[in-house]
Amino acid sequence: MKKKVSIIVIHYNQSEYVKIALDSVFQQSYKEIELIFADDASDDIDLNDLKKYCQRKNVNKMKIVWQINSTNLGTVKSLNQALTKCTGDYVLIFAADDKLYSNDVIEKYVDSFEKNEQDVALIFGQCYMMDKELNKLCYKFIDYNKGEEFNQLSSLGQFKVLSNECFIAMGASMVKMDALKKIHNFDERYKYVEDYSLFLNLSLNGYKMIFDPKINGLFHRDGGISHRDENRKLEQHHIDFFKDIIKITEICIFPYFNVFDYENKNKIVNTYVQRIKDLSVHGVTYDISAFRKLKKKNLLFFIFKRINKVDDIFKVYAKEKINFLLNMVYLLTCLIYLYNSVFLKKFYFRFLIILSCCFFFVNLILFMIRFIYHVIRKIVVFCN
Repeated sequence: MKKKVSIIVIHYNQSEYVKIALDSVFQQSYKEIELIFADDASDDIDLNDLKKYCQRKNVNKMKIVWQINSTNLGTVKSLNQALTKCTGDYVLIFAADDKLYSNDVIEKYVDSFEKNEQDVALIFGQCYMMDKELNKLCYKFIDYNKGEEFNQLSSLGQFKVLSNECFIAMGASMVKMDALKKIHNFDERYKYVEDYSLFLNLSLNGYKMIFDPKINGLFHRDGGISHRDENRKLEQHHIDFFKDIIKITEICIFPYFNVFDYENKNKIVNTYVQRIKDLSVHGVTYDISAFRKLKKKNLLFFIFKRINKVDDIFKVYAKEKINFLLNMVYLLTCLIYLYNSVFLKKFYFRFLIILSCCFFFVNLILFMIRFIYHVIRKIVVFCN
């Protein structure tokens, strides 16, 4: 018996494109599909016209469930409501301004699940980032080499990679319904970002995610909530979106901070701090109490992070240790030569020698401090 697939199309004020998205579902060659249309209180939708359109286009007579919210709930809550209406073994979710890549894409996802192991909860394919007309390819979202490397990792290894970079496209992903239920669907502590915390929570619960390079999943239209014009003022839904990303770091990543090595800890902290700075540029404040708790629990790391800033000053004096030492030997040779020369009797040459000696000893002290610092740092990294 074939597995059933639930497809959720998320709609919010995208009536200009929604029929293109629905056509890409109706044209699928795989027959065991149900469609859940989730509208989050749009003000531009003609529901009667859309239902008539679906009756004409739904030649395979797939089941259609209409979820029309009376008030705007946000992406995450709206999706969780839609999930309660799903009866499929797998679920695929995409926005109403995008469209599925081809008419056999669902069939390819199901075949890929059948070929993979039981602990695989999510399979993702390529996502094509297009212009607003879906005519011109801007770039491919997933690097194939990175995807292949990702497949070789354990669930913990995948968590570590995703903590630094979310390179999975939700619209080009299919998820097992059982796995979603085990992690209690999408986390409603976030309003708009449903996918990033999902990927992190799946990996933390021991599930693996697999990139299938044979699957071209989605055409993604430019202009969604995760895209914005840098020259325009930050609107409230963009603020909420970026706050979600910061909150995901605090809730899903900070508690597991010690599984990362020094360099990855550094990346996580720097990215977190930069995101808060980006919000502050637009006059948006953010409560960093979670970050303060992290600093208290990982005091040694943050001490070394602070020292690392001082270390940048040392690099000016000693970029290359060998060259530094050779220059010092050369300087000493010159000093010995000058000491034995007749010029030593002149005052300004004596002053030059004293100044050169001071320069030498200051550089030597800085070099030794930097050397000791790196030794201690290596010991701390090894211990962690």
